[in-house]
Amino acid sequence: MYQDLPQGVKNSITRSIKTAFELYMYGIKWDPALYNMDDFMITWKNSFENGASWYTRIDADAKKDPAFHSALAEKVNQVIEKILTEAVTETQKKELEERFGSAFAKEVSCHMEAKYYLENAIQ
Repeated sequence: MYQDLPQGVKNSITRSIKTAFELYMYGIKWDPALYNMDDFMITWKNSFENGASWYTRIDADAKKDPAFHSALAEKVNQVIEKILTEAVTETQKKELEERFGSAFAKEVSCHMEAKYYLENAIQ
């Protein structure tokens, strides 16, 4: 079912996962000890049920289908893995080192996390 969706809908699902993950991680201040997959899924579910255009384009039968939910869960895992493995850019590394020191900069694990610290200027 998921694979049969139009490419635009699949792209929208991917964007919604990425946006919800970023909002969730910002909400917990990128503290891995506070991360809870169930809490993230609630955040994502609330975001797509309350305004995501892709959600209205999927028929009710698909929304009830366990195979569809399984495919969505797999997509969530893929998107999160991609986010967490996207390297910190050289520009981000330099800015993190300037603001927080090289030890801290080395601890930042991905592009989105670096973006969080640089936007919020906290340590």
